[in-house]
Amino acid sequence: MISLYHHTTTKFKVNEFIQTYENIIVLRTFSKFYGLAGVRIGYAIANESVIDELFKVKMPHNVNALAQKAAVAALEDIEFQEKCLRNNIEGRNYYETSFRNRGLEFVPSSTNFVLVNINCSSKSVCEEMLKRGVYIRPGAEFILQENYVRISIGRKEEDMKK
Repeated sequence: MISLYHHTTTKFKVNEFIQTYENIIVLRTFSKFYGLAGVRIGYAIANESVIDELFKVKMPHNVNALAQKAAVAALEDIEFQEKCLRNNIEGRNYYETSFRNRGLEFVPSSTNFVLVNINCSSKSVCEEMLKRGVYIRPGAEFILQENYVRISIGRKEEDMKK
């Protein structure tokens, strides 16, 4: 399974990829990049045989009409997408530069979050940050080593606080 944040993170042509690897599912979310995180909408692209199997276990009700209209509007709002993409590039650059300056190991990213090795227990750091109003997630939630944290990229003023 491959989760793509937005179309510009795709370094391959999705259709060619799913034809080459018949057991791959590419997921796209409308969460942060399209501004619809609370709507919980997205879609899957896969080989037809994989989609047929998904339909066998799919819930009987599809996404509601309001969510569908919101998704279509989000796809058409190119200005918002460009603004969001610029924000995420700037945020990633800010974090990666900060990590390099501090000698911290991190996973290079083209998404809306960064993974960084904080060289101590991520669980205790995440708990302490939450007390300070900053929500970051422990790497163990993502099958990473205990000392990694996942930091979502937010607005510049939010990121400077982290």
